[in-house]
Amino acid sequence: KVIYHMPSVGGFNAAVGYMDAGADSDADETTTHVSYTMPLGGGSLKVNMASISTSGANATSGESDGREVGFEYSGDFGRVYALSQNTETTTVAGVSTNDQEGTTFGGQYNVNSAAKVVYYRQEMDQDGTGDTGDKFSSDTIGVRYDMAGGLRIGLLHSNYDFTDAGAA
Repeated sequence: KVIYHMPSVGGFNAAVGYMDAGADSDADETTTHVSYTMPLGGGSLKVNMASISTSGANATSGESDGREVGFEYSGDFGRVYALSQNTETTTVAGVSTNDQEGTTFGGQYNVNSAAKVVYYRQEMDQDGTGDTGDKFSSDTIGVRYDMAGGLRIGLLHSNYDFTDAGAA
């Protein structure tokens, strides 16, 4: 695997990668990552984009692609963030056998330098020819306390809902 990280320029970072699957497979992998961080309103805004693409292992195998786009705003108060993800596997004929789309958003509020309150929500939908209509969502809330020596203690509570569209 070969990965090139471009030197950071004014908050802009980029990387590209390539992995040869070897002589017995055509499932080569290509990756890209781009991020930009800029000061904004006493904090900083970071925007990220990443992608991964894997070719089919042979002439009759499908390929898979994944993309992730997100942002994070952080400051003295804590941080807020949102993330969108998509993973898709297609056949040689272009039929989507797996298409997962998800979003995550959340935040962290700094009560003081050691105590934090956290919340995040995740939602995921499944389409394609397999598991079509499956849905997952969850809400998580909690507290975290950073102690001396790098130790962290926390308590999280998650509530989730899963719908298996294939089950009655």
